[in-house]
Amino acid sequence: MSTSAGEQSVLKRIDETWITRLTTALVRAAGGNPPGGEAATVAVLSAAAAELGLDVVETSVEPGRSNLRITLEGGSGPGLLLLGHTDVVPVGGGWTRDPFGGDLIDGRIYGRGASDMKGGLAASLAALAALRGVGCSGPVELAALVDEEENGTGIRAYVSSRTRPMLGCITAEPTDLQLIIAARGASYFRIEVHGRAAHAGKPDDGANAIYGAAAIVAEVERLHAELAKQPHPVLGPATLSGLGRKFVGGYIQAVGSPR
Repeated sequence: MSTSAGEQSVLKRIDETWITRLTTALVRAAGGNPPGGEAATVAVLSAAAAELGLDVVETSVEPGRSNLRITLEGGSGPGLLLLGHTDVVPVGGGWTRDPFGGDLIDGRIYGRGASDMKGGLAASLAALAALRGVGCSGPVELAALVDEEENGTGIRAYVSSRTRPMLGCITAEPTDLQLIIAARGASYFRIEVHGRAAHAGKPDDGANAIYGAAAIVAEVERLHAELAKQPHPVLGPATLSGLGRKFVGGYIQAVGSPR
């Protein structure tokens, strides 16, 4: 793919050393979720954006958990959204290095979230800096949101607050440097299967919520098999995952996340 002279001038402004330094700092800020400790990561990213002279807005969505919006202002047209998250999955076992050490060895950064997505946040912020002075037709905004790894609290709050249209959205998730159009996303849903509690009686004495939930699980299995027939060459097939069930006041509540 050829690039114009204007595009080349923007690319030349990207400082890989700066991206590496910021990624390392973000990795060291941890941010495991659950339980939701993104505050240190948000603080590091916010400070880096402020040093670049970008517009920074921090919005609390839960106690100690804030979404971050970093904006490069442009013209009056629709903008471009760079979307990321500040939390990482819990550390788990099997590490041979400090998962929050951010060690740089032979050109690789070691640590939880280095590629998903502390490096993506740093690269997105570097892109905003490189675009300064270009005269974009609309704003370019980096939305760094909390709680991507569990309940989607950050994106729910962000979507409900949006008023200005966006031309598109770029998510810097790891794809082995392959550009993916209409890439992978997650949509959380909640299904409530209502029944009438039978207590010590026979299940048939009530409206059996267990059977209703089982029918939903069977439909999820059918849909999963259908999606598996059309895998993306890089991402693989879409899936439904994270289905859980719990009793709530005489009915079963099924919670899932299609990916």
